Amino acid sequence: MRDRLPRWATGCVTQAMTDVFVDTLYALPQDIQVVIALHYYSKLDLRRISEVVGLPEAKVSQLHSAGVLAVKDALTYAAKERE
Repeated sequence: MRDRLPRWATGCVTQAMTDVFVDTLYALPQDIQVVIALHYYSKLDLRRISEVVGLPEAKVSQLHSAGVLAVKDALTYAAKERE
């Protein structure tokens, strides 16, 4: 699975952190997963994503922020648990 992650995600150096990253992505609501996938995998900007999914750009931005925050929080929590 690690080889399918975007390059920016490979900073998750341990397998445990990679697992947390992937598990968190899959646990996100479908609409957030779509926005994250279109932005980081398909390299679309938020304006283009809003056109593709038919949502206002502000909503797409909110979904993107929620996804990024969820991943950040999960990784931070996992890192603290490992200490």
